[in-house]
Amino acid sequence: MFYMKKFLFIIFAFISFVSIGQEKWELEKDSKGIKVYTRPVKGSNVKEFKAYTYINASPERLLKIINDANDFKDWIDKVDYSKLLRHPDPNIYIVYIQLGMPIGVTDRDMVLKNVIKKLKDGGYKIEVTSVNNKYPEQEDFVRIKKAYGYWLLKSEKRKTKVIYQFYSDPAGNLPTWIVNMFLVDGPYNTLEALRKKFEG
Repeated sequence: MFYMKKFLFIIFAFISFVSIGQEKWELEKDSKGIKVYTRPVKGSNVKEFKAYTYINASPERLLKIINDANDFKDWIDKVDYSKLLRHPDPNIYIVYIQLGMPIGVTDRDMVLKNVIKKLKDGGYKIEVTSVNNKYPEQEDFVRIKKAYGYWLLKSEKRKTKVIYQFYSDPAGNLPTWIVNMFLVDGPYNTLEALRKKFEG
């Protein structure tokens, strides 16, 4: 009995520690079936975002669009150019991306590694991390060196729940309104454009 109580205490303490260590998500935008949340990231002035919506398409069809690394500009907000760098494995690809900034602000770029994992429920998770050494820094761009997140595609009631969570440090001193474009408007516009590909 003593050992059982001690075990339960350790479990409770661990759960409490994890809960304290993670900031709560705050709803920033809720419109047209798309919700965008943000939360602080320890040691950073930039928040992390999480957005989700439901799209009338199968996870497989959505995965095909998300994997088309050469065509990100067609639906990912602020992307002016993208190209596939490497495809070392059917479930791994590395892509170079250029992001357009407002006039007077230097454009950004980044190199991302996407790893696709099929889930037991039939959905998919695409884990995204920055890999800066896979492509040289460009003269007219500020490289985003720290970025990570994921796409989660889960089939629910003949639709797919799409969750898009991401953090990136844009580097340099950017005005709050520009950072906000990435945190709230960026993921919102991205999911809206992705949904329009299937629902018009």
